[in-house]
Amino acid sequence: MAFDTPLDAWYVWIGVVLVSAAALGIVFELPTEQPPDAAELIETAEYVGAAGDGTAATVEVAADKLRTDGTTVELKKDDELSRKTTATVVVVPVTAADTEAGKTLLQHLLTDPTAKANYSESVIEAEIAGLVSSPATLRDEWHVLGGDVRLRAVTVEEQTVVLVG
Repeated sequence: MAFDTPLDAWYVWIGVVLVSAAALGIVFELPTEQPPDAAELIETAEYVGAAGDGTAATVEVAADKLRTDGTTVELKKDDELSRKTTATVVVVPVTAADTEAGKTLLQHLLTDPTAKANYSESVIEAEIAGLVSSPATLRDEWHVLGGDVRLRAVTVEEQTVVLVG
């Protein structure tokens, strides 16, 4: 069976243009980047917290900002928001510390597995307990993320806290 329609017929070209326009419309509507996923970050935080003091992990997140009240984590990228609540650990961003000394302490605890031995237990407890006891302080501020997020479990006063930075 042969097609009897010549390719120079006007209605063939109109059909090709309409199909091409529809295909382009579909392509331009597809998302170009992965949306933020707070569930992956929370699952990793719960794993790190369950593994115990000093356990660390790195998660690649598709988000620009993070906000938490200690139990609920929100990730934001442009206008997209992802929210997930943890059941077992408290999540504390390193940048949530009030003072530069506090930020330095939390940054050392996050990046150096032996840093906890360099600080007094009471200093660590005071800094982390101050953040954990005021969830409004944690929730008020968006913390800027830069690609991969590092997590480390720190146990203070028999409670496991997961530092995020």
